[in-house]
Formats: sequence, C-alpha cells, structure tokens
Amino acid sequence: MGKYPLKTQKKYKILCNIAQPHLRKNIPNLLKAFGKAFTKTDDVCLVLKVSRKSANNATSAFDVNFNQIYNDWDKKFPKHAEVELIDKFIVDIETLYNSCDIVWTMANTECFWMPGLEGFAANKVVVSPRYGGQLDFMNDDNSILIDGKMVRAPLQMQYWEPSPYAACFDPDVEQAAAKLKDLVANYDDYLKKFSPKMQELLPSYTWDKVADRIIDLCK
Repeated sequence: MGKYPLKTQKKYKILCNIAQPHLRKNIPNLLKAFGKAFTKTDDVCLVLKVSRKSANNATSAFDVNFNQIYNDWDKKFPKHAEVELIDKFIVDIETLYNSCDIVWTMANTECFWMPGLEGFAANKVVVSPRYGGQLDFMNDDNSILIDGKMVRAPLQMQYWEPSPYAACFDPDVEQAAAKLKDLVANYDDYLKKFSPKMQELLPSYTWDKVADRIIDLCK
C-alpha cells in the first residue's frame, strides 16, 4: 500500500497513534518517557498522530489540551529527540504504519487497542503497558510490555457511569524509557524474535473470524 511521506530522515520512527487526546491516553507520561530515552543526537523520531485541538475546542469532555502538554514537555526536555506531529486525516492509515518501525502506547487503559494489532499486521515491534484489552493478543513472546501499578481512575477518564472506586494502570515511565532505548539499540534482534509469533496470531483476527466468535457468544 506504500508509505506515508514523513518529513523525518531519522532511521527509527516510533508511532503513537493517539488520535483523540483523551486523559486516559496518558500523553504527559508518554512524552516524559520519550524525553528520558532519547536526545537530539539519537537517530530516532517520535511520530504522533493526534488531534491538536485545545481543551477550549475539545470535542469531548475527556479531552486534554495537547498543545499545552506538548509545549510544557518541550521546555522541560529541550534536548529531546525529533518529534513529527500529524494532525490531519490520512486516507489509508496503513501507509503510516508502513513508514514507522515501532508502535507504542502508554495509555492507562484500553478496551482493545486496535493500533497494536495494526502494528502486528504491519510487522512492527509493538510496545504497550502490561494491562488492558491489548493483552488479548499481546504477550512477552510477541511484544514488549511495560510494568506498572494500579491507581484510582480520575472521573474525567471514565466514559459512562463514573465511580470513585474505578481503577486504571499507571505504566512505569523509567522502565518505558529503558525498554524503548534497548529496543532501538537492538531493533533487528527484537523484530526477528517477535515477528513469527505476530504472524502466527494474525489469522485469528480477521473480520470473519472475529464475527464468528461474536456470534458464538450469542448462541
């Protein structure tokens, strides 16, 4: 399907397909981990696919002000590695995956995390917290998982009926930085290790196979 024409000339591109900047996407800690892992001397670029509307123009009560978060981070990590921001519609999102090498999230919670499975389909190394719906298909044999701890979920993070007892996952920023750094340093080894397991899993996640499983649940 071709590759999306990224501006960066860096060797390793880390894709974070954030889309809507909801609180649960944990954008501040995602940027913090990247800032700790790499500097401008590293051959790495963080590719952020994200809506850049401010909180004042947010389309949802769950949105955070991405521009403010990014500007604050940029000041705190002035020597950070390259970042390419993409906030426009891409007709074929597959082309963006094809242009990157790593797919990453630091989200506090996901019900499934489609970008992770899309990363598998594009044969990219996928990195995520060790919590959430992505563990339906991600494990230590096919991806890199970040440890962390359970914490209270803020009301702004909860979509339907918020509860003061709701919990979410707080992935370890230091570990995320260390694992990203190690991944880039040993990328070919990780891809060689994970790729067979990723390809082995994909046939179970075709639209027809998933539809059949949903229908079976209704019988």
